[in-house]
Amino acid sequence: MDLLIISDIFGLTPALERLAGKLSGSFEIIDPYQGKKIEFISEEEAYEYFTKNTGLEPYSNLVKEHIQKAERPIIIAFSVGASAVWKISNDRSLPFIKKAFCFYGSQIRHFTDIRPCFDIELIFPKNEAHFSVDQLITQLD
Repeated sequence: MDLLIISDIFGLTPALERLAGKLSGSFEIIDPYQGKKIEFISEEEAYEYFTKNTGLEPYSNLVKEHIQKAERPIIIAFSVGASAVWKISNDRSLPFIKKAFCFYGSQIRHFTDIRPCFDIELIFPKNEAHFSVDQLITQLD
């Protein structure tokens, strides 16, 4: 079993590396910039860079490539990483995933018709300024 950690738009950060280091066992961090560390000044700058240089679709494809190399992975994904995992979760070639924990994948709201083929636990914030969290949860049930 492998542990895959899928990053947010900030990519490979010291905080994510510290978190990963506290988890037991071996792990792989997957980020949208493929290991290139970028020090963003703000969330807006990170979002703009991600949008111009990567995007959700290419990131989803990158995540899928890494997942396909793993053996019964457990996935921990954050923000756009969680959205990328959700976006590929109905791919019938991925049922070997043991479980995915997806934290605050706000873009999931654009893909409510997806029905995952592996176990996913979605963790949302209590409130979100851009959409109704409760309504999204109801749509996904």
